[in-house]
Amino acid sequence: KEVRGFCDAYYGPGGKYVKKIVDIYTGHSGSFDNELVIYYGSWACMRPLSQATASMIDGLWLLAEKKAETEEQKANIERSKLSWRWWKASAGKSEFSFFNPKRADRKEELFNDILESGTSYFSEAESWDGKLASGIDPEVIRYAVPDQWHIDAENEEKVQEQMKMERLAEKFPPLFGIVAFFHTMINA
Repeated sequence: KEVRGFCDAYYGPGGKYVKKIVDIYTGHSGSFDNELVIYYGSWACMRPLSQATASMIDGLWLLAEKKAETEEQKANIERSKLSWRWWKASAGKSEFSFFNPKRADRKEELFNDILESGTSYFSEAESWDGKLASGIDPEVIRYAVPDQWHIDAENEEKVQEQMKMERLAEKFPPLFGIVAFFHTMINA
């Protein structure tokens, strides 16, 4: 009841759709053994969603946006939707799928939208400290998943491997879906 009240007050008439989205997220949160997982690696926070479920959530966000009656409500919806887009980009869903040859462009759009939103923290404990605007290599933005945009020494090799695969995908989109599938299975 309180969540629905908040959604209605913050998002306006579109709040009912945001509440449905929250319910879906909640139903998929946690690990496979039903433990709640709170971690900045967004792909790890929800059990895998099918593309059909991801598409349904995309549709709910669109309905919420259409129902906004004020610019403030629309801005609130757009800011909240950034986290969904981040998750999709990290999980390779919808417009960020390996099967979409324009996914690197979509990552750049997401990055720019995050900048425009005024976001200043990567997670609850990690500030961008100005790195968001100027310290991230444009190649990393295009070819690494958002959860890897803050490259550190510990995960640099993995990020470089991901970027290599993404560059290949951009050059050979029809063949890459098959290669990406086997690469993911081998490295899982």
